Amino acid sequence: MIQSLPSGNVRHAVDLDAESLAGKRRGVDFTQGLGLFVRDLERVSEYSQLIAEGLRRDGHYQDVITDDWIRDLYHSVPLHDIGKVGIPDRILLKSGKLDAEEWEIMKQHTTIGAQTLRSVMGEHSNSSLLRMGLEIAWCHHEKWDGSGYPRAIRGDEIPLSARILSLADVYDALTTVRPYKRAWTHEQALETYGRASPTGRVTRAEEVAALALYLASDKAAQITGAAIPIDGGNTA
Repeated sequence: MIQSLPSGNVRHAVDLDAESLAGKRRGVDFTQGLGLFVRDLERVSEYSQLIAEGLRRDGHYQDVITDDWIRDLYHSVPLHDIGKVGIPDRILLKSGKLDAEEWEIMKQHTTIGAQTLRSVMGEHSNSSLLRMGLEIAWCHHEKWDGSGYPRAIRGDEIPLSARILSLADVYDALTTVRPYKRAWTHEQALETYGRASPTGRVTRAEEVAALALYLASDKAAQITGAAIPIDGGNTA
């Protein structure tokens, strides 16, 4: 999937991101770490595609969610954390909790990612994939009530692509093994969305409903695989 991205610059940045996030972690062979990282990206891309297809099937955003839009979403998802190439390893790979100053630096990965993709778009200004990648990289940590970052935008100001990616990314984090937790079941993950307050939720109710229905499908079950835990590192 990474090989299908349209720009050598983007591919290089994604490779660097993979190296920083996976290959340098303690006790993990680079090849193994890179393979796990790529599989994580593939899984989140596939979850995002299922949610988008489900929303369209249920009659939502039919003027937006075209076949081309879904294709761009699938291939843009791996770019969402590309800005982490600009975060120092002492923060990105820290095994403990980030302090307030480190957290502010970590949050800059959204802006760095947007700036990186904007510079690439100078060479590929007509690329709908890169435009979507930029909005996902910039907006995937925004919250429905405006409490997210980096711009504290709210509600429908948050691009649909970023809202779908956020749902898929959190779902994947909950339902796969992490160094600090076991994998949750589909039902346990959905309870987390159900407990979110109307103001604190990250997206519209129909988008959560699409996740609930279509990620419980047989197709989603084929996507899910047990992730081998990697010690250390921060995922913001």
